Amino acid sequence: MIRILLSGFMFLATTHLIAQSNIDSITSARTAEMKKLAVQWSRGGYTNDSAFVAEHSDSPGFRPAIFHQGTFPAFSDKAFLSARRGDVLGPFVSGNRMGIYRFVKSDRRSDSAQVTHIWVADKTSPGRPDGITRTKRQAKQRADSICNEIHSGRVLIENIVESLTDDPGSLTGNKGNYGWFTSESGFVEAFKTAGLTMPVDSTFVIETEFGYHVIQVEARTKEYQCCHAWEIVRTIDSCFGADGVARTFPAQFKGGPAALKLFVQKNALRGESTESDPPNEALVVVWFTVEMDGTLSGIEVQSAEYLDAGLVQESIRIVELLPAWEPAHTCDGPVASRCMLVLFY
Repeated sequence: MIRILLSGFMFLATTHLIAQSNIDSITSARTAEMKKLAVQWSRGGYTNDSAFVAEHSDSPGFRPAIFHQGTFPAFSDKAFLSARRGDVLGPFVSGNRMGIYRFVKSDRRSDSAQVTHIWVADKTSPGRPDGITRTKRQAKQRADSICNEIHSGRVLIENIVESLTDDPGSLTGNKGNYGWFTSESGFVEAFKTAGLTMPVDSTFVIETEFGYHVIQVEARTKEYQCCHAWEIVRTIDSCFGADGVARTFPAQFKGGPAALKLFVQKNALRGESTESDPPNEALVVVWFTVEMDGTLSGIEVQSAEYLDAGLVQESIRIVELLPAWEPAHTCDGPVASRCMLVLFY
């Protein structure tokens, strides 16, 4: 039975020109829209900032973004660095994006850090190892005791990690140090904040939803004055991506991938080889052009000379049977595009 593994495309023509007056008009309209939204945000009357962002942003985040020198939205450094909690800033334009921001707090932090840590779980900790029966109170006492031993100078944290931690990942030779991490890394927020803000060589205990952690900060990169803010971003002109490059929307089989899969399955033959029996498994990549009117042309099988002739012929036959597609298009109208089907026999 033949199956479709994937489909892809590349564009033959993706030019999109728009008059500067139109760009200015679109930007002006978006600015007015975002200013009105900023006023609404300032006045409150919603559940919380996270919900407001989720409702109004093209790219909603689940926690405040962190900005520092070099990463602030264009021409907004002064506004961020002088803001107070709750201030709504913007709109600011960066490329094809416009954003407004609700200031949360500022602090000094590095953009990356390394720590050594010992996880002390309790019997309610998610992902805890089997056999953990200590209560949360007992876990806190254990973590504080370990931290005090390190502060005394009698032991080094790296020498006791493997005997005391409840983290299986720290028993693989890293001794509780997972290397450099940033605010975008997958650790829980309290863990990352501690590593990125506390002094190098400091040792302390923090609590997260996983229990308690004894952490020693080993190294940090350059420290910045950072601003935390919720952000609502909107695309200025939907004809362009966030990077300002004109968008081309791909060609599609009418009815979508499910309809395409069904069409292929209904029209596929078993496919007898003209040279030998077809292999049990074979991948055949078929390229074709979807013209501006949706018709198909230029059908060719990639590396046909290395494939079973019967499978090549069958793959071409299937593509030749395909009805007209919805052509690729820009905001100016349809364009021709080079498309691909990967058929698995």
